[in-house]
Amino acid sequence: MFAVCCSSVLTMLVHAIGRMKEFSFYRGTIILLTLPISYLVLRFYAIPYLPIIINAIMDIMASFYTILLVR
Repeated sequence: MFAVCCSSVLTMLVHAIGRMKEFSFYRGTIILLTLPISYLVLRFYAIPYLPIIINAIMDIMASFYTILLVR
């Protein structure tokens, strides 16, 4: 939940420092990878709540990437 709350602040910060292209490309790629990873996990394990966990993990990874980009 913390990653979601800080996401908009970090997004504004990245836009302010002018790294929007890199930010959008990598963050979008990380978020879009949620779908194929969720599909593969469901295909092999068939546990319905795993895509929600994968989505949370990918969102946290994207937030960490944003923090690294701001540095």
